[in-house]
Amino acid sequence: EVEGDEELPAVVKEWVKEFGKVSRLNEFPAIITFFILLGQITKDLVQIPYGATTEDTRIHGCWIQTARSGKSVLNDYFLEIANMTFAMVNDEDDLFGNEKEFNIFDIIEYTDAALIGTTEEVDNPEFGEPDEPRTIQQQVNGALEGSGIAFFDEFEYSGVFNSSQYKQGVVPYFQRLMNTLSTDGYIIKKKLASGPIVTCKCQRSMWATTYPPEQLTDVIAHKGVLQRMFMYIYDVPLSQQKEMRKSLIHSLGTMGNRNQPTQRFAKAMTTMYKEVKKRAEEVDDKKVMVTFAEGVSDRIELEYEQMDASLKNIPVEHAKIIRLFETNCLLYIGKFAVLCAIAESPSRPKDEKWVVQTRNVVQGAWIVRQSYKSLTAWVGSALRAKRKTIEETTRIGDFKNAFNNVEMSKRQEGWVLKSDLISTLIDKYNHSKATIYRDWPDAEYMFEEKKIGRTVLIRLKEDNS
Repeated sequence: EVEGDEELPAVVKEWVKEFGKVSRLNEFPAIITFFILLGQITKDLVQIPYGATTEDTRIHGCWIQTARSGKSVLNDYFLEIANMTFAMVNDEDDLFGNEKEFNIFDIIEYTDAALIGTTEEVDNPEFGEPDEPRTIQQQVNGALEGSGIAFFDEFEYSGVFNSSQYKQGVVPYFQRLMNTLSTDGYIIKKKLASGPIVTCKCQRSMWATTYPPEQLTDVIAHKGVLQRMFMYIYDVPLSQQKEMRKSLIHSLGTMGNRNQPTQRFAKAMTTMYKEVKKRAEEVDDKKVMVTFAEGVSDRIELEYEQMDASLKNIPVEHAKIIRLFETNCLLYIGKFAVLCAIAESPSRPKDEKWVVQTRNVVQGAWIVRQSYKSLTAWVGSALRAKRKTIEETTRIGDFKNAFNNVEMSKRQEGWVLKSDLISTLIDKYNHSKATIYRDWPDAEYMFEEKKIGRTVLIRLKEDNS
């Protein structure tokens, strides 16, 4: 639960309450969906300045959770609201003659043609003019083109986790569409084997859900797609799975009307959109749509220091992976803070509207902290499991045994020279220097290390002694 100063805007709390009736115990993913939708419909009106660069308001979410734990039913409800919201917003824009239309990406193919488009041969309307051919190549847009939500219900098949010759471009496509909309860096271009360059202008927000794929930890560590998304990873404990199933059992024979809250939330989103549009017409500058109260940057810096401090008590190899997400986490704190201020503005006094307060930073930081915690827990659990497998299948355990067999005369309060450990591995365990240096990165989690000048000393950590 969110308490005290971390309490989210009232409309978000109401959203979460209703989603809890549909997908029990999945309140946090529900929070993410609210901001994905609000961020998408305001992306053309608001820019978040960072010095000489700017960010847009889009949130690209990735929810990875145990199978059969409520993802699909939550997604169905979210898409109902999103579709209704987009219909209302599109109607609003039609009144002003705007051509942009919001919709939902809805395909399960991940080929280049399906995602970014292809070309087809059509009759040339100018045929008959000098040097004009009978036919020309015309672009057929892919499903990513345009505005709205790019929804991936089975993200494990996207090509991010398992690449194939048909999905080689998926990773750079996803990375590119997440670039800021303030430059052309988000535009995807591909030269076809024969024909012109296909151009895809994807301004969508991504919402991807999946169970934890086998390659998840490696993808987290080595592919930039997930590092740029707002991730929530949760391995649902058996006790909670049982609670979810009992809730399903006891819902048998009961009836609920979810159409009413769907309409209410779509209207609320449209109201916020209209308020933002009215503000945009008044200021005529996307970069000053919201202003920032004194102390906002200091509060974000404090949140960063707390994030950094939380990594000091976890293994180095875990922290290395988590730190890959830190810059993105800071950007998302800013985005969530801006969106919280937008969500509150319709009900604020006139002189407080469109101002990002430190309270909004606290709200945004709380949201990001849940993601950060889930990532830290998953990486720790996954690497511990991987490490256990390594110890069973390789000679990593010899490092501990060799340490315990270093001569007592060479020990100083539990510390030994790293060079003495290496000598023991060579002399008593038949390791070569090459294999020692190869295996050390997988064994170093067991040891503490300190340097005195150029001398390196190590000792076993207490939980490995």
